[in-house]
Amino acid sequence: MEILKTIDLYIKDKAMPFLLIGGHAVNSYGLRRQTGDLGLLVKRSAKTQWIELMNRLKYSVHQSDDNFAKFPSDSLTN
Repeated sequence: MEILKTIDLYIKDKAMPFLLIGGHAVNSYGLRRQTGDLGLLVKRSAKTQWIELMNRLKYSVHQSDDNFAKFPSDSLTN
């Protein structure tokens, strides 16, 4: 998945670990699940960094609170 390769390039040498969750995590185990979103579990302390990164990658904040943020791709919604 290209977005994960791009994210990996941006976070190299930064303290921004993440865990892939949701449909793409299921797909990585060889099971097929169609999904259009990307689920990442990140540290709350790094949330601001992730919001900035996702904005740079043309994903805008659609929903956000202390424990959750949703970023639809601008390129997929236009």
